[in-house]
Amino acid sequence: MRISYIYFISTTSIDHQLSLEVKNKLELLQVDKQIKIFKTKSWQELINQFKEIDLYFSGRMHGLILASIVNVKVSPYEVSNKIRVFKNESRDMKIDEAVSIIKNSLKTISNDR
Repeated sequence: MRISYIYFISTTSIDHQLSLEVKNKLELLQVDKQIKIFKTKSWQELINQFKEIDLYFSGRMHGLILASIVNVKVSPYEVSNKIRVFKNESRDMKIDEAVSIIKNSLKTISNDR
């Protein structure tokens, strides 16, 4: 897979600021890729951004789950134990299995309310 663009997709102000800092450092290192930054205001915007990418790097659980649901390949980076567990669990199962588990869990949660 040839990567042409690096997209930073953030859903919080803190993540957006971190994206800007990483982008600046990558530019100083003269990374030979176009870098785009998006700050989404809703999960629908986030899903729409996922439709533009082939591979999603993240340390945020919600983004990893949503990307997996829309069949974007994910590559978690470990910033917490829950990401480490997600990375290990998702490595052992197919994405379709993980999506099925998540969808069933969401149905259960919706029915409990």
